[in-house]
Amino acid sequence: MNYNSDFYNRLNKPSFQPPKEVFKPVWTTLYILMAAAFLIVVFKKYDYSKMPAITLFFIQLILNFIWPFLFFGLGKIKAALVVCILLTAAVFFTIAAFFKISVIAAVLLIPYFLWLIFASILNAAIVKLNPDK
Repeated sequence: MNYNSDFYNRLNKPSFQPPKEVFKPVWTTLYILMAAAFLIVVFKKYDYSKMPAITLFFIQLILNFIWPFLFFGLGKIKAALVVCILLTAAVFFTIAAFFKISVIAAVLLIPYFLWLIFASILNAAIVKLNPDK
């Protein structure tokens, strides 16, 4: 996807906006943790049905891919905020589902969940600072 960086650069951003150099290593780390958690769940031998947990994981993953498309690609920062909140909730439920299968897998998703809380706050602040967008 070709993101509209001009659109993003023109947005008013809150004082707590991290420098852009922070996002790539953070997301790289989070994706590695997500993959590790997912693989632990997939390969864990357990009687409990893993399909709800795996389904939740894919739901949050889809929401994760929708957010940047809305925010950067279409410039729909309010819709992106809704998706970010739904994504955060989906990750919360994914953690709960993973916990029933593997505590380690659930714990690996906690940094992602915390980052999404921050991302939701950041997205909400951008919406507030840019009411015309």
